[in-house]
Amino acid sequence: SLTEERVVAEAVGQIEAVFKGCRGAAGDGWVVASVVHDWAREEHIRCGYSSPSIMHSEVSSQPRADMAQPHHCGRTVFCGEATNQDVNVTIQSAMETGTEAARQLL
Repeated sequence: SLTEERVVAEAVGQIEAVFKGCRGAAGDGWVVASVVHDWAREEHIRCGYSSPSIMHSEVSSQPRADMAQPHHCGRTVFCGEATNQDVNVTIQSAMETGTEAARQLL
């Protein structure tokens, strides 16, 4: 089992590799805070989750809509059911946003 510090270090290393060469994308001190949680240790968690879609959230939809756009030299595109603006949170919406992200990168 990895320590929390190792999990964060591995994630940061992957992010830095993606953003390599992008001005201001990474560097010492850019990680302000981190949280690691092992959901497998939770007695009543059985691998399901749900979240509001962009269009059906009481929270402002703009941050998630912005997140669905290409970022950092066009190298990063976030996708997933929570970023779909047309379909509620489903596998279908995750597939659609993944297809759109691939289209944007190609």
